[in-house]
Amino acid sequence: MSERDAQSGRRRTLIVVESPLQLLCAYEWILETRAPYVLIVRLIGAAGSDAQLKAMARELDVVVSRWIFLPPRVNLRYALAVISFLPALFRPYERLVIGNYFSGFLRIVAKLTRCRNVILLDDGVATLLAGRELAAEKSPRFSVFTIFTLEPGHYRSYVRNSFRHLMRSTGAESAEPNGVYFVGQKLVDIGALPLERYLDVVRLCVRDNPGAAVHYIPHRGESEEVIAAIGQEPGVELLKIDWNIEYYMVRNRITPARIYSVNSTALYSLATMFPSCNATAFDPAGLRTEMFAHYQLIHDAFCTLPNLVIRRA
Repeated sequence: MSERDAQSGRRRTLIVVESPLQLLCAYEWILETRAPYVLIVRLIGAAGSDAQLKAMARELDVVVSRWIFLPPRVNLRYALAVISFLPALFRPYERLVIGNYFSGFLRIVAKLTRCRNVILLDDGVATLLAGRELAAEKSPRFSVFTIFTLEPGHYRSYVRNSFRHLMRSTGAESAEPNGVYFVGQKLVDIGALPLERYLDVVRLCVRDNPGAAVHYIPHRGESEEVIAAIGQEPGVELLKIDWNIEYYMVRNRITPARIYSVNSTALYSLATMFPSCNATAFDPAGLRTEMFAHYQLIHDAFCTLPNLVIRRA
């Protein structure tokens, strides 16, 4: 997208994102609406996430008007960064598009712009949690652009995101289904599931796919000990990626034939992007579901997709 495409027009849309998934959703929204925009990307000081954001912006060819370095910790540096950012917020905008409803920084942005038309993008389970909170409001304040099946009446406007523009622009929509993938989670490391039970779930995937390698994609929060134990399982190949998983798949033109996880929202987004794939969410015995306030929300979301099944393990 050229600078002219991004900046043309008198009433632009301000887009502020903080994560690779939010940037991916913003890219799709830009192509869906063809609206002139001002894109501001927040960097938080996490090497992996910040590097992904910069690389994705370059590869997707979006015009970033400003990069703002703002670590999560609120201190003098944080305050000075917000102050330097203020002039960009006081210009007239037709719409404000933000990533995470619960982000303190993005809430400040929403208040200062005084824009009445605020659109929420996806940020994993935060989208579902926000939907539950917004359901209690008498009058909808936000619009939403989402992959999830939500209650339209809770929003000023509700638009489904299928990532069709992203799939088309990368050529991923024409790729033949191939490969078996398991989206890892840090369940063992936080004490939500014993290692042996987690390995049993991975072994189920291997038995489901005789003769095919199960590509296990570790979560960034999993310990090396847990990852090593999984990698030693027969039929399992570790696939460590430096990208947001959704973007990794489309940029490499991978359409998974089968994809597994436990309760990762990435399973939902991938099943939505690749409707030809068979997705399975395991519900393992012994999982401490009380540790996840959002566990039932995710399972309810899983049940809305025809190519995603929940399986007791």
